[in-house]
Amino acid sequence: MNYIDTQYLGTQGVFAAILISGCAVWLYNKLMQRNFTIKLPDSVPPAVAQSFSSLIPGSITLGVFIILTGISTACTGKTMPALFLSILQAPVLAISKTNAFAFVSQFTWGLLQWFGIHPTSIWGAIFGMTWTINDTQNMLGQAHHIFSTLLMNFSTIAAGTFMNPLKDTAKELTELTKAGASNYQALRAAGLGSAELLKIDQDYGSLEVGKYADFLVLKDNPLKDVSAVEQADEQIYQHGERKF
Repeated sequence: MNYIDTQYLGTQGVFAAILISGCAVWLYNKLMQRNFTIKLPDSVPPAVAQSFSSLIPGSITLGVFIILTGISTACTGKTMPALFLSILQAPVLAISKTNAFAFVSQFTWGLLQWFGIHPTSIWGAIFGMTWTINDTQNMLGQAHHIFSTLLMNFSTIAAGTFMNPLKDTAKELTELTKAGASNYQALRAAGLGSAELLKIDQDYGSLEVGKYADFLVLKDNPLKDVSAVEQADEQIYQHGERKF
């Protein structure tokens, strides 16, 4: 039998875990600083005395949050993790999935580096509560978020600047609109690959100029010798026209 609600032990409980643990540590330290502790005689070994010194602050901290979660459940019908999820985490995650958030975060990432400021110190905590959750949900198969820390790692950090992702985005939107997608559909596209594949699927098998029917001439059979692909003849056709 399950006595603990495990729903908020994963990504849904990240905000609650960060806020509650931070408040609990702050309260515990304040109680220790004000000497709300059990004083034992000097004859008691230090290791034993220290274990008792944290008993009262720990009990008070635990009691405070038990009372708070009881009040939360009684007044709102939700536990504290559920309350934090609905009030804070859900809106913030919704914002983190937008193009505007991705642009601002990645543009300022490079800008901070240019000024000699480590961007992780600014954006690290924010990404930990937003895009890291998106990564986890992607890995668990719970969602298919485009914006995540993997996007940042393989674009901004790998390239050292945000210019390459911006160029890719511009090319992506151009290809999608040429393929017949609306502006809204283009903005919602997953990436450059989906735009290219969409157009290739529509134009496959055509030698008409401007259509996708790319091929190159090989001197040897690649089925017999894989290296034949590297020895391609300089007759490369793209969009129905010979390029080389």
